[in-house]
Amino acid sequence: MSGFQFIHIDTYARIPNLKFSKQGIWGIVHEANRVPHACLHIENPKKPILLYGEQLNKMAQNLYDLADRSNDSLGRKIRKDGQLLLAGVASYPKKSQDTEYNDEHFQSWLELSIQFLKDEYGDYLRTIILHFDDEEHPHYHFYCHPNPDKNNRLDIRDVHVGMKARDTVSDKGVGSGKKRRKLYKDAMRAFQDRYYAKVGISSGFARLGPKRQRMTRKEWRDEQSRCDRLKYYEQQKTKIEDLSKTLAQSNIQKEQLIAKLNDEKKSIEKENLHNLEVSQAGWFSKSSKIDYLITKNKELKKDNKNLFQKYISIKDDHQVIKTKMKSLTAKITSLKERLNQFQNLLNDRNRQLELIKEKYHQALAIIRDPLRLLKKSKKINNNEVNYEG
Repeated sequence: MSGFQFIHIDTYARIPNLKFSKQGIWGIVHEANRVPHACLHIENPKKPILLYGEQLNKMAQNLYDLADRSNDSLGRKIRKDGQLLLAGVASYPKKSQDTEYNDEHFQSWLELSIQFLKDEYGDYLRTIILHFDDEEHPHYHFYCHPNPDKNNRLDIRDVHVGMKARDTVSDKGVGSGKKRRKLYKDAMRAFQDRYYAKVGISSGFARLGPKRQRMTRKEWRDEQSRCDRLKYYEQQKTKIEDLSKTLAQSNIQKEQLIAKLNDEKKSIEKENLHNLEVSQAGWFSKSSKIDYLITKNKELKKDNKNLFQKYISIKDDHQVIKTKMKSLTAKITSLKERLNQFQNLLNDRNRQLELIKEKYHQALAIIRDPLRLLKKSKKINNNEVNYEG
C-alpha cells in the first residue's frame, strides 16, 4: 500500500478563539455531524459512521455539563475559553473513489487504528466517527476529554501528551520557552512514532511524506520500498508464529503417539505372557485358544506397524516445519539489519531537516514581518473579522 501516514490532534474550548481562527466545541461537532450550516466546504455531505463510543452531540453536552461542575487546574471556575476537548483526525492515503468499505486492507487499518487509540487514551477516549466517501480521502475523527481528579479539577494535559511534557518546565526563567517547545515537539514526535509502530508499519505506510522530508522521487520510491519490506517482515513474523503453533501441536501429537505405542507394546507383552502361561498349563487342551491368540497377535502387530508409520510421517512433517522456520528466521534477521540501516539514514536526514527548517523559518519571519504588519493594519481599519465554520 503506497502512501504515508497522517494523524493530527488539536484542543478546543467551549467558544472560538478571539480571531475566530479556531472553532469552539459545538462548531467542530456540527461540522463532523455534517450539519448544513457548518459544512459548506463539503459538496455532498453525508452522515458519519459511528465506530466507537457515544454520539457526538451527547458527548459534547456531557462535557459542557462536566465543565460547569468542575474547576480548572488552579482550582478556579473553568473559563469559557479554557481548553477541554482533544480532537484528532487520521486519514487513509487511498482516495475514496478507489476504496471499498469492506476492503481487507482498509478494515485492517481501521481495526489497528481503533486499538491504537484505546491503548493511547484508555478511558479518556469518548467517540470515533468515520467519514468514508464525502471527501477526497476516507478519514476518521476521534474525541477525548479528561476526567475530574479527586479535587474536581479538569486538566487537558491529562489527555494531550505534548502539553503534559511541555508543562513539566515552568514558563518562567531564561531559556524556558525553548525548552518547553522542544519538550512539546519531542512528545508529539513520539506520538507519531507510536502510531507508526502500531498502525503505519502493518498497513505499509511511510512515516513521513516526500514533501515533509524534501525527498527526490527516487528517495521517495526507496522509502515506499522500505515500507513494503516492513510489511513483508510483519507478514513473515506472523507466519513464523503460526508455524510455531503448528510445530507445538505436532510435538504434542508426537508425544501422544509415542505414549500410545508404549501402551500397545505393554499390552502385547502382557498378552503374550498370558498366552505363554496358558500354553504351559495345557497345550493340547488349549489349541483353539492358541490359534485365536496367534491371530490376535498378528492383528496387534499390524496395528503397531500402522501406528509406527504415522509416527514417521509426523516426524517428517516436524522436520519440514523446522527447516522452514530456520529459513524464515534468517530472512527476518536480514530484514532487521536493512531496517536498522534505513532507520539510521532517516534519523540523520530528519536531524538535518530540523536545522534547515529552523533557519528557514527565522529568515521567513524577518522577510515577511513588514507584510504581516501592513495586512493587520488594513484589517483593523476595515473592521474585518473572519470566522471559519
